[in-house]
Amino acid sequence: MEQVSGFAVDIGKMSLQRRPSPFFPDCGVDIMIDNAAFKRLIRRHSISLFWIVQKKYINVLGTISLTRLLAPFMLKQDCGHFVMMSSAAGKTPAPGQAVDLASKFALNGYFHSIPLELCQKGIKVTVVFPGPIDTWNNLQEGRKRLSTERCVELTIIAAPHGLKEGWISTKSSPVLAVRYLVQYTPTVGFWLMDKVGKNRVDAAAKKSCVYSLSLLFGNKKAS
Repeated sequence: MEQVSGFAVDIGKMSLQRRPSPFFPDCGVDIMIDNAAFKRLIRRHSISLFWIVQKKYINVLGTISLTRLLAPFMLKQDCGHFVMMSSAAGKTPAPGQAVDLASKFALNGYFHSIPLELCQKGIKVTVVFPGPIDTWNNLQEGRKRLSTERCVELTIIAAPHGLKEGWISTKSSPVLAVRYLVQYTPTVGFWLMDKVGKNRVDAAAKKSCVYSLSLLFGNKKAS
């Protein structure tokens, strides 16, 4: 049986980005799963420039730098697979997440371009769009989300099957429905997003559920 080793690294540390080879001096790199992300905050225009710069460094520049450093190991063995964990919001614009989506859309463009350049070299790419997922920082919403374990399971299924994209969500999630609308009927999808935009930002500020269909109608004030 071949020996398999996995490594978790902090792409915010430049020392790791400059020298990946000490982790695997006698073997190649078969797959890189990018799940690095800076903490997401839903705000309007109060995000500091420092926070934006840090977010772009971790979410975009750090990921691209590590990808460029690992690619030669894959090219040397004529095979390799990059799996990039984006998010549901990385597929469709989401109100209140403009800065976060700037990172996601940048990486989507980068990783969708890699196969066009390196597919003849045996390099594959799968971009995964999960959400909403039941992670530790959103348990208070009380909304049914897909479990982290199920998200991992579906990601592991998508990558070996060579899917270029993997959409991961609960079947009943409004997010999945909006994703299909934006993908196949963009005029309707963007009209819908315009309807829920302000209400979604207000719900996030109140720490309410930002995935409810009631956002279409807003909060009616009692007379």
